[in-house]
Amino acid sequence: MDTGRDVDEVLFPFVDRLRDWLAAAGVRAAAAMPAPARYDFAGEWGLGDIEWVEWCHQAADDGLFVTGPPLPGARAGWAALRAAGHRLHVVTARAFGSAPAAATETWLSAWGFDADSLHVTAAKHLVACDIFIDDSPAMIAQLTGHGHRAVIADRAWNRHLPASHERVEGVDGLARLLATPRRPPSGTSESSPPPACSPA
Repeated sequence: MDTGRDVDEVLFPFVDRLRDWLAAAGVRAAAAMPAPARYDFAGEWGLGDIEWVEWCHQAADDGLFVTGPPLPGARAGWAALRAAGHRLHVVTARAFGSAPAAATETWLSAWGFDADSLHVTAAKHLVACDIFIDDSPAMIAQLTGHGHRAVIADRAWNRHLPASHERVEGVDGLARLLATPRRPPSGTSESSPPPACSPA
């Protein structure tokens, strides 16, 4: 199975790393940057949208995306998916910094994430995968709206999404999900063929 996963807050602890960088740069005190409740959390940290983007670009070019360990369970989940024979694709909408693809590839390689492919795009629905995992409400809507199976990486900023969505804690949760036989949709039998994946 071709599996696609986001990077930030699926593999990489973007929130914590950015908080550390902003505090070290003297932009904001760490205590003034609480755990976000919204996906677009610049305002929660007392930053305007324009300065937020500028700081994120600066942080990325200062090495934000090439340092720091992955989220707990990310490497174990990756290894489990690989051992189960799945193909592992990284699909990220990162746009901060002068070379987001190169920075992402460097970090993935450093931590043993041997991706079958890396896609840096906001049009994730155009990547041919059978299943995706993402934390962004907008991306979950984009993917499901184009007929993809999209699993939510559970975070505070996406808990308003309908309970009908599949939801896991992270990549290790995705590995467990795919290791469990999937129940057929209501009104179908065990022998009914699964719905066709329709990547663009």
